[in-house]
Amino acid sequence: MCPLSLLKCNHPDYLSHQQRYERTDEFLTVVKETWRGESFHHDGEFFNVTEGKLIPTLYQEKGIPIYFGGSSDVAKEIAAKAADVYLQWGEPIAGIQEQIQDVENRAKKYNRQLEYGIRIHIVVRDTEQEAWDAAYNIISKIENPVQSNLNRYYETVDSVAQKRMNVLTAENERFDQYSWAGIGKIRKGAGTAIVGTPEQVKAGLQAYIDIGVTHFILSGFPHKEEAEIFGEKVLPLFE
Repeated sequence: MCPLSLLKCNHPDYLSHQQRYERTDEFLTVVKETWRGESFHHDGEFFNVTEGKLIPTLYQEKGIPIYFGGSSDVAKEIAAKAADVYLQWGEPIAGIQEQIQDVENRAKKYNRQLEYGIRIHIVVRDTEQEAWDAAYNIISKIENPVQSNLNRYYETVDSVAQKRMNVLTAENERFDQYSWAGIGKIRKGAGTAIVGTPEQVKAGLQAYIDIGVTHFILSGFPHKEEAEIFGEKVLPLFE
């Protein structure tokens, strides 16, 4: 099973924030109609389909699970109507819980119930000091042109979630008990990490689980090595 992930990008395509989500909404309508496996027509603002049909038909009876990210009102409304998993970046627990409640309330209008996911980085070492040394080492090699390009992007971006991420990175890198927004200094998008010993990282993840998060998309720098460390030292703690 391969989920369909829809996180709205901000590359210029000459449409406003509202129009991009209207296009996304219509796209999902077309996709779900395609998954029915029957011939259909669609005449919309952004897409037109004549005698469309998916061959071969989907293996999954209910279609491919849709992961959807977006923090604006229009994004959350589309997620409530069409997504299976509402995906957020690893922001403070209180804010994540508020977003989950908002989407849950919206989903009730459509008689739907979503699941919830977090996209976050992991930095785990045997000692807390080693973990934080590794975390700050990640952002120690950023070059000035890269930082300048990021700053220009941050000044013009219209993503609600990215604006909140920028505040976390600029005002206070550390938040909650074991979380850190320093990754946002070297990349846009998901800019936070859980940092610490295996037990501390488990606690950081458990805090999200306790408010209803059941899906985690984790990464590290470098990814393969960090995935192996996580698999060896953190995953067994959940057994």
